[in-house]
Amino acid sequence: MRKGVILLWAVFICIFAAGCAKTNEGTFCIGNNWIENASNGKVNGTAGFESATKNITFISDWVECKDVVQKYRVAGSKEWKNLTSEDYISNIDGLFLYTYDKPYYLKYRCFTEKYGWLEPVSSLENGEYDYAGLPGETIKDIDIEIWDHKGKVDDKYIVLYRIKTDRGWLDWRSSGQNTLTRQIVNDNRDLNAGGLSNVELRNVNGIEIRVFEKIDNGVVPDETAKIIDAPYIYQNFKYPNGCESVSAVMALNYWGIDITVDSFIDKYLSKGNTPIINGIGPDPDVVYCGDPRLQSGWGCNSPVIAKAIKKTVSPLKYEVNNTYGKTLVELCEQYIDKDIPVIIWATVGMVDSSNDSYYAEWVTENGKNIRYNRKLHCLLLVGYDKEYYFFNDPMKMHTNGTKYTGYKRTAVEKAYNILGKQSVVIIPK
Repeated sequence: MRKGVILLWAVFICIFAAGCAKTNEGTFCIGNNWIENASNGKVNGTAGFESATKNITFISDWVECKDVVQKYRVAGSKEWKNLTSEDYISNIDGLFLYTYDKPYYLKYRCFTEKYGWLEPVSSLENGEYDYAGLPGETIKDIDIEIWDHKGKVDDKYIVLYRIKTDRGWLDWRSSGQNTLTRQIVNDNRDLNAGGLSNVELRNVNGIEIRVFEKIDNGVVPDETAKIIDAPYIYQNFKYPNGCESVSAVMALNYWGIDITVDSFIDKYLSKGNTPIINGIGPDPDVVYCGDPRLQSGWGCNSPVIAKAIKKTVSPLKYEVNNTYGKTLVELCEQYIDKDIPVIIWATVGMVDSSNDSYYAEWVTENGKNIRYNRKLHCLLLVGYDKEYYFFNDPMKMHTNGTKYTGYKRTAVEKAYNILGKQSVVIIPK
């Protein structure tokens, strides 16, 4: 009897020990919040550990984002070198990250023994002084957050980062949500290497930074689909309210007309003042209201874009039609089926913005009453199938190389109707 009890206890202890060993595998640390911890002088990662056992499985819906420029500089050198996880580095005093033309950017900073946490910098800039660090001050730790044009994000984009010391790789850290970070770590087995705690300041001998984006499980066209392969341009960073100009340039580029969005805005787009709600403002049928490069910009209707496009093309080669009242079925039959993309006015995400709360009103200097839909959005119609219309939507970027976004026909028709059935087409002669 006694032997049996001892045997049972032995089995229990073995199971418990095995369970503890498993729990410690894959442990990672969530980076601290800058606002809460910037002034306490502590190195990020001293708290907030969470177990990530390997027996938890997830169906991965995240993809790694490539082409993030990563460079480092060694103290005493002016040369910037490409950063890879295989590099052995010492006395690093500068970290440079650059994310040009991405739907996200990184805010990052470093910790030095002499000055503590330095001010964060942005990966949107690539000037001589746009890096984290100070000449001659060895970096002891880093902290990175991921942002989009609206602010800090941790549900669609996540950055994972870690440093290597003389003892090996420390745990992965992230500004993302615990569950999402755990999912990425578990689904990408190469991320599980390392596991030392981040509790003390150490020499940095390596840095690894990985950015992930949640896969936009977009609509898969059916077998009847007709989709035009037109160029895609993302608007959000440089032209947060420039969907009309971006869509126009996508259409122009489709026809081989070499023009940039900046050139279109600066040379051809008629622009007016930013309107004052319930006050005085410009006519969106005549000019773009405000500045398309600013968050305070508003927008314009199809006559403004049609007029600007006509300035960019030869009338001997192209006809530019500003049309009202055509149904989406008619647009597809008359243009999409002939491989002619169509610029149309609808709403952001095809939301139903018919309620009065979505409108802003002002009066022009000539006394015209303007009722402007705050959800106005301009897109390039490139295709359709039985259930969806497909657009090169300048507000939607896909990491898998897909240019188009599918929206339900009923939602598109309603949004298109709300904006007055406006469209512009460029037709070769």
